[in-house]
Amino acid sequence: SVNTWTGVTISNFRVTSLKISNKNIKIVPESFGDLDKIRTLEIYRNPIQYLPKSIGNLTELRTLIASIMDLKSIPQTLKNISIGSYFLQDNNLGYSAFEGMIRLPGSYGAQGNISTDTTILYQDNYILTIPDSATNN
Repeated sequence: SVNTWTGVTISNFRVTSLKISNKNIKIVPESFGDLDKIRTLEIYRNPIQYLPKSIGNLTELRTLIASIMDLKSIPQTLKNISIGSYFLQDNNLGYSAFEGMIRLPGSYGAQGNISTDTTILYQDNYILTIPDSATNN
C-alpha cells in the first residue's frame, strides 16, 4: 500500500507530500503532473537535469525543494503557478531561469557551475548581486 511507502504522505486517497531526496533519480516522468494534490515536493540531491512540463499541473504545490541537482532550466509551466517556497540553489541555473516567475524563490544561492552567477535571494528581501562586468564597471 502507498500509505506505507517511505517519503509519501497520503490524504483522502491522494498524494499530498513526496520526499524522495538523495535517491539517484535521473528522470521525472511526464505523468508526474497527475499528482495534482501534492503540496510538498522534496526532490533535492538527485541528478535530475529537467523537470517535466506537467509539473505546472501541480497547482496545490506550496513547497518545492529541488536543490543540489543538475537542473538546467525551469519549465515555463512551473513559472506560471504560485508556489509559496522554492529552494533551487546549487543547480546549473543562471539569472534567466527565473524570468517570468510569479514568485521568486525563497532561497537561491550562487549556482556552482556558473562562475559569473552571484545571485542571492532570501525570503522576501531579494538581493541581487551581479558581477562588475555586467554593469560595465
